[in-house]
Amino acid sequence: MYLIILGLNLTLAIGTSVVIMLYIHRPLSVGALVRTSRIQLACVTLTFTILNLVRRKFPQPWYYPPAELARLLPIPPWVSISGLVVWIAFTSWWAAVPFFPRLLLGSAAGYLELAAPGTAFTCRSWCCWRRELRSGP
Repeated sequence: MYLIILGLNLTLAIGTSVVIMLYIHRPLSVGALVRTSRIQLACVTLTFTILNLVRRKFPQPWYYPPAELARLLPIPPWVSISGLVVWIAFTSWWAAVPFFPRLLLGSAAGYLELAAPGTAFTCRSWCCWRRELRSGP
């Protein structure tokens, strides 16, 4: 399984690197491709090493139950509450970006301005989303 994922990952990474180099008109260099390959090899190997360590330390069946049983499995309340808190925080942050661009752009926000159509699009999207919530299923 490791070799299959590593092979797919290397193929995608090298292919993407070649396409990007051609797109930005940089000459193809072996050094850049070798660097990409090494980074992918290190990431995939590290991921599989961590997974193997966790599986050895906590042996249990790692199979998922059938989809028919998914609705019968209990979901702890803390999972639902923490998910709700994270999504509310993310949505609030994303909704505040047009008004406070420094949240997304950092110190570069002082030099950039959001265009008026972008703000209008954000407001229209927000209104459509609220209308869908009110109408319900």
